Amino acid sequence: MQTVRIDPLPDRPGQILHNLLRDRMNPLGQPREPLYSLKAIITESEKDLAVRLDNTASRTNLAITVQYYLVEISSGKTVLSAKARSTGSYDKLNDPYATLVAEDTTRKRVLRQISNDMALQIGAYLNKAQ
Repeated sequence: MQTVRIDPLPDRPGQILHNLLRDRMNPLGQPREPLYSLKAIITESEKDLAVRLDNTASRTNLAITVQYYLVEISSGKTVLSAKARSTGSYDKLNDPYATLVAEDTTRKRVLRQISNDMALQIGAYLNKAQ
């Protein structure tokens, strides 16, 4: 997996995922002469689960899907295209700061699971390709 360059991803969830993937796949830093480039698109969605008597949500599901592509740099050909998805939930509290922290913690947990799934799938592909 040290032959894979992880392309930068936009926004804060993209930065988190990028760093998690680098820690998992390239702990010594980006490769100097990569053979592959990893590109990804992140999609987030939220769905309220529980509703209080005053019609405000008290629990929310956060679903994140990542469509990713492993591209062979020499040919520009996409050699692996896959999706990774995970869902987590958090409480919406009366304190906006506490809700924000709960949402952020859930987002990081979901992205960690996705990065693990992506690294396993990419590792399996690279192992098979050798």
